[in-house]
Amino acid sequence: MSFFQGHFSIAEGLYVSGKSPEAIESVCYELLQCATYYHRLTDFACPRQPSSLEQFGLVMEAFRSGISRFLQHYRAIILAVPKSTSTLLGLNTLLRKVIIQIR
Repeated sequence: MSFFQGHFSIAEGLYVSGKSPEAIESVCYELLQCATYYHRLTDFACPRQPSSLEQFGLVMEAFRSGISRFLQHYRAIILAVPKSTSTLLGLNTLLRKVIIQIR
């Protein structure tokens, strides 16, 4: 994956023996899209300045707090993925519900 520039993508030259680049991209697409959404939500949920409460109000702060709690739940699920899930398709299947939620 490349450095974050608005979205995650597969780096050129990535290969897996026995798989075409198109096959790898199709399997990774949802995971990369989910990572992009996660990164954008994280940026949104973290206030950039201490006076954001004064600037945006209580409703916005409550909204950001709710998003932060959801992302904490998401991180816990990602960290709990068993090491035995060694394939991209297996990982994609295991995380299907979370991918839908974050979308």
